[in-house]
Amino acid sequence: MAVYASQLQVTGVLVFGWLALITGISSLAANNWVNVGIVSVGLFKMCAHTVCLNISDPPAWLMATRAFFIISVFAIFAGNIAMTVFKFKYQQKQVQQTGIALLLFGGILAIMSISIYAGKSSSLDEKYSTGFVLAWITSVFALLASGIGCASSRLA
Repeated sequence: MAVYASQLQVTGVLVFGWLALITGISSLAANNWVNVGIVSVGLFKMCAHTVCLNISDPPAWLMATRAFFIISVFAIFAGNIAMTVFKFKYQQKQVQQTGIALLLFGGILAIMSISIYAGKSSSLDEKYSTGFVLAWITSVFALLASGIGCASSRLA
């Protein structure tokens, strides 16, 4: 059984991958992707002061944003599981490549969802907030993890 990547590189992939998952889940849960005056709007709820309401009957672009970002979080989770299995159990190149591909896929989907949201929700009164920033951080961490993974698999 050959080891295709150094343990330090695989650990780097796992650290950035799990950070991407944590920030992605936090971004999904955040009710403040955009602030418009006293109202903060997330993917699923909008809040004013302490009162929050579910966004019922969302527009198609918001449903697409939700779908892409949820699939992104699941892909990042699956990529982290694959890389964890690679590190601790089956050190086979196919397992490593699957984990890297899933992390890359998750990062690209996160960017797509952010782009849809930014393109459709932009107006002069809106200010992007914590949930939106966490979504960007998610995509950066996922792409960093996949980049480190690609570099480590190429060097082996």
